[in-house]
Amino acid sequence: MRPDILLVDDSTAMRLFIKKALSTQGMEIGKCFQAGKGQEALELLGQEHVDIAFIDLNLPDIYGLEIIEFIRRQPKLQHVKIVIITSEAHQPRLQDFVEQGILLIQKPFTAEELYKQITEIVREDQ
Repeated sequence: MRPDILLVDDSTAMRLFIKKALSTQGMEIGKCFQAGKGQEALELLGQEHVDIAFIDLNLPDIYGLEIIEFIRRQPKLQHVKIVIITSEAHQPRLQDFVEQGILLIQKPFTAEELYKQITEIVREDQ
């Protein structure tokens, strides 16, 4: 499977790191969409096919959890695997999402750590 991914982070460097980390570790990626703001992410989710969405919580326009809630409310997006990328791993609300099966990766992380966790959720789909 070559998943189409959406990278949502206001840091261009972080978006590039995630993409490069996955590809250099051997993951074949389909299309890669990028958004630096939450509103851009919402527009892309409405227009493009996405299999995995990597979402930072701290965006300049909306909080990342709003994007997650949007995905969860849309029947056509129920297949999207969500990965929260954040340095804020101790919020009670985040635990609720983890219990719903959303992957939480705390910054900083290595390419190897990211790849290992992502390949596990990709395997679940196969």
